[in-house]
Amino acid sequence: TDPDYVPAPASEATASEDHAETDAENPKIDGADFPSSFARDSSKAARRTLCPKSYNARRRMTAAAAVGGFLAAFGLATLALGGRRGHLPKKGGGGDSVPFVPFGYEGRTVRPDASVATALTSGLNAMAHSGRTLSIATWNIAAINNNPFEYWITYPEDPEYERLMIAIEKFLEEPGELDVAVKDVFTDDMFNKLEKDMDGAGWDPGHLVRKYWEDDFQGRKIVSGFLKDAKLGSKRLASMPDRVTNTINVADRDEPVCRPTVINMYDGDLSSVGSWWEQWERFMFHDPVSIKGSDGAVKTMPVYQLLL
Repeated sequence: TDPDYVPAPASEATASEDHAETDAENPKIDGADFPSSFARDSSKAARRTLCPKSYNARRRMTAAAAVGGFLAAFGLATLALGGRRGHLPKKGGGGDSVPFVPFGYEGRTVRPDASVATALTSGLNAMAHSGRTLSIATWNIAAINNNPFEYWITYPEDPEYERLMIAIEKFLEEPGELDVAVKDVFTDDMFNKLEKDMDGAGWDPGHLVRKYWEDDFQGRKIVSGFLKDAKLGSKRLASMPDRVTNTINVADRDEPVCRPTVINMYDGDLSSVGSWWEQWERFMFHDPVSIKGSDGAVKTMPVYQLLL
């Protein structure tokens, strides 16, 4: 028999009477039929072995070696590429350093101003040799909507612009007594009209929205309970409908169609909440728009269908 074979404990080797016939028909395979590496050996000698006998242990070592080799090769390739492009300084600094070549200028005859390149090379080399790192801050200044209150601009020609933006920011941060209930802005009469529009669209046949309106939403504060509600924000229940309907490119005119709101380029009369509501309701449910699909076909539909 194999001297490295470790027999199973007696409790595991002893078969029950119910399986005696099965064991007789299919006798157990002794240790000579398995390689010794499949046996679990917990002896100190086995633990001291440089290359473990366990198949699973050897497989883990092989995987670790493969990963380590890949990382080492990746590191060497990165260093080689950095040195070739001049992004890594040579030892010694000063005149022994590799000239700095900005990314995108490799192999080009057009280079940045010589004095700027020299100063930049000297500064980066000094940082590298002193062990310092370069900290860079950036931000995304792209805009996906037309909300003029979401982005600040420099507009010195009109000081009133900055005063307006500061006033809006203060209102959102510290609304105080202006943080009124939603029902004081969006009234019950408006909700009744909205419910009729939703009935016409086939929405909410059980009128569950009314229960939510009466039990919860109408009593919320417009800033702290609506604009700053974390769940509304995380579920995109306000921002996504705004993105879809804020500014719509249509097929039958050059200018886009804007939803009646102060957060886009809508040029209609928004001097009162009542005036806004009439235009908003007509825009969402009654005035169709013509949209060209990805296949080139033009479909005419009410705006609310864009939310589906």
